[in-house]
Amino acid sequence: MKKVLVIGGGLAGLSTAVYLSKNNFNVTLLEASPKLGGRTYSFFDKELGLEIDNGQHIMMSCYRATLDFLDLIGSKEKLYIEDKLDLLFINPANNNVKIKSFGIFYPFDLLVGLLFAKGITLLEKYKLKIFFVKLIFQKESNLHSLTVFEWLKINRQPENLINNFWSVLVIGTMNTTIEKASARTFFSVLKNIFLKGGNGYKMVIPNTGLSKIFCEPAENFISEHNCKILKSEKVEKIITEQNKVVQVHTNKNHYTDFDYLISAIPYNSLNNLLEITKIDFQFSPIITVHVKMDTSEFDRKHYAFLNSPVHWVFVHHNHISCVTSSAEKLVDLSEVELKNTFLSELRKIFPGKNFYLNSMKVIKEKRATFIPSVQNEKQRIKMKSTIQNLFIAGDWVTPNLPSTIEGAILSGINAAFNIVKLKNKTT
Repeated sequence: MKKVLVIGGGLAGLSTAVYLSKNNFNVTLLEASPKLGGRTYSFFDKELGLEIDNGQHIMMSCYRATLDFLDLIGSKEKLYIEDKLDLLFINPANNNVKIKSFGIFYPFDLLVGLLFAKGITLLEKYKLKIFFVKLIFQKESNLHSLTVFEWLKINRQPENLINNFWSVLVIGTMNTTIEKASARTFFSVLKNIFLKGGNGYKMVIPNTGLSKIFCEPAENFISEHNCKILKSEKVEKIITEQNKVVQVHTNKNHYTDFDYLISAIPYNSLNNLLEITKIDFQFSPIITVHVKMDTSEFDRKHYAFLNSPVHWVFVHHNHISCVTSSAEKLVDLSEVELKNTFLSELRKIFPGKNFYLNSMKVIKEKRATFIPSVQNEKQRIKMKSTIQNLFIAGDWVTPNLPSTIEGAILSGINAAFNIVKLKNKTT
């Protein structure tokens, strides 16, 4: 039985270990921290008396690798998957925008939904539909050096659509602005959401904490397949000989008995161990504010906001999660300042509902995701390990996808697939 050492217990490392253990590899996963999940986990907050996520993660039904992974580890039923597209963009300063698909065959459900969208003019609906039709014939290579903003201008998208639809979609899916985001990557996002059948654009919302959906079931699956996860064990040194990894030293052990090594740690951590790449990523922050309250007051699972420092609100069974993506303008505010900012916005958007300062928990992630800019995408496309038995996983090595749960899990599956394929060639 081939032995694989995986370093990093985030979603990339967990998905790698799950798929390798399923394919009868002897897997040992090393995680430096005492918890699994990387940037995707939940914890019990004593102040709120609730289990909350470290940050609200937006997922959609186009996350096919993610849904297959959760189905494999037995936790897919812990998700709420909407049965149709139903987006409400609340605009306190103007008309709300609502886009909703109808129960007819794809792609007519989307086209009819755009036709009957509320809050946008007939001309804007026409321009939006023309853009989606052009997507079918769009060549990815023509977008290589364009930002999303430049691409939208070339396609003559009206300013109101850019501000009240495209900007919201880009920030929500890519955690950056249309002026920074790579058009090539956004094209890939749109293809996955809208051009791969009628199930791509439905929102997916966890019904419980992220650790109970991703981390704990994956850990159980790996253990049930006689493989190991060792937490609080940090890799301190990787030794190579003749273009092959031969030793891995941690703060607790030395490992030499393995056939393959998979790195599923951030690129800067890998660079500290092996000078594999000189990628210079820029990052974007996300702020999540959890608010404890009676969620029976809400009639939807999620809301999007226009012209507001709050971008999204997700409704859970005992609290709401308020999210600001690409939060450069807010990230340096104090906790009290952030609470007051979010409180003011929530009271403005939901008049009559009860929000209290002492029922709020602020979570800042200053380096939440890398920015999928034109320059970053060019660097990622060139990323590849040249060491024979070293494979690299992580959302940052999945070309043409932003920094998402789907990108991380897909990278882990790809790394596992490459090892399975290599093993089959040599046997």
